[in-house]
Amino acid sequence: GVVSRAGWVRTETDPKDIVSVPVSKVIEVSRKLDGRRENFLVEYKPFAGLSDVKPIRAISALAKARDFSESYWETFLNRDTRKEDSLRLKMLIAGRLSQIDRPDFARISLTASRWFKYAGPALRTDAPPSFERLWSHFIDTLKAESEASGSALVRQSDDVDWVMEAINSPAGNLAELHMTDPAKNGLKVGGGFPRGWLKKVRELLGLPGDSRRYVLAIFTFNLHWFHAIDPSYTDRTFVSILEKTKDTTDKEAVWAGFFWGARVPHTKLYVRMKPLLLQTAREGSALRRKHSEILSGIILAGWGSRHRGKSLISDAEYRSILLGADDQFRAHTLWQLERWSTDEKWSKQVVPFLRNVWPRQKKARTPKISGRLADLAIHQERNFPEVVSAVVPLIMRPDDGALTLYRLRSADSGVMRSHPDA
Repeated sequence: GVVSRAGWVRTETDPKDIVSVPVSKVIEVSRKLDGRRENFLVEYKPFAGLSDVKPIRAISALAKARDFSESYWETFLNRDTRKEDSLRLKMLIAGRLSQIDRPDFARISLTASRWFKYAGPALRTDAPPSFERLWSHFIDTLKAESEASGSALVRQSDDVDWVMEAINSPAGNLAELHMTDPAKNGLKVGGGFPRGWLKKVRELLGLPGDSRRYVLAIFTFNLHWFHAIDPSYTDRTFVSILEKTKDTTDKEAVWAGFFWGARVPHTKLYVRMKPLLLQTAREGSALRRKHSEILSGIILAGWGSRHRGKSLISDAEYRSILLGADDQFRAHTLWQLERWSTDEKWSKQVVPFLRNVWPRQKKARTPKISGRLADLAIHQERNFPEVVSAVVPLIMRPDDGALTLYRLRSADSGVMRSHPDA
């Protein structure tokens, strides 16, 4: 309930007052009954109850109402009981939604797309004609009606969160629904996509404005998978946006989806994206700051991975990135290395990283970084003395050095007890 000055407001959904009303009058009567009456601590919503206990009557009332009832459609579609609907009822709802005129459908497109994301998989499998009709109605509406293209999230500034907007938009919900299609399961690496499945991808990518960007964010969350199945299609459709497109909003949406995935690309995709990753890491842009934590991990993973006998990111390339980056990026890099160094493979990489990669210039020697270097050393169970000797030359100013060595000496850990002379 909702708190009022005198206590909690309870919602009463008992539909007894509208159950026997003629179907064509249900919405009209519901409007009169809604809200608070003599007991101001009770809010009456009889249509919500009708949607639960007599859903067919509720949907008939929506269809026969004199005017389009946006709020009542949303009430009906949002009820938890929709998750228990039979296939037959899902088909009825899909059919009614498909018959709503586009301008009106646009007004409920977000709520309807949320319902479709949940009910769609069953319809796609067991009632394909119902699924296809409603899918086409969504696509046509999103193309024709600008009201349907927005997100539930209101932008507070020019710094757009494409992922959060995408998962709260009709286009994003359709893209997420499409990624549940069983037609994409079990595809072979390099084998390409089924024609019918790809047709819907193209329909979604053909949507205008921000709707298309929401689709890009959802699909590029799965960029590694797209590239594994069809590298050339993925390069043309998604990666090329990062290389050629002058529209920075398209780029931002693709990067947002990619970094949301928080996965290290497989080797073939890493090699393809390496120039773009290096460029993004070097640019002092909002993009790098926004995705600093994930980007720093992907760059570190590239340095630690080998391709044709060489690291995907060379020592010199990495040093250049770290030198051109800000303290936040450098700190994230050390934090990531500290986390991964619990693994033996990465534990062996710590000293080479500090000696061959980490920049020795003054700008990389801040109190924050000195603290991170100390934390990294403290967590090295296997090679603590070697790491300490590699860390100390990276601290320039005496006060920083004293602080770091103090942290190393006073560390309450098994490391210091194991290596008292370090």
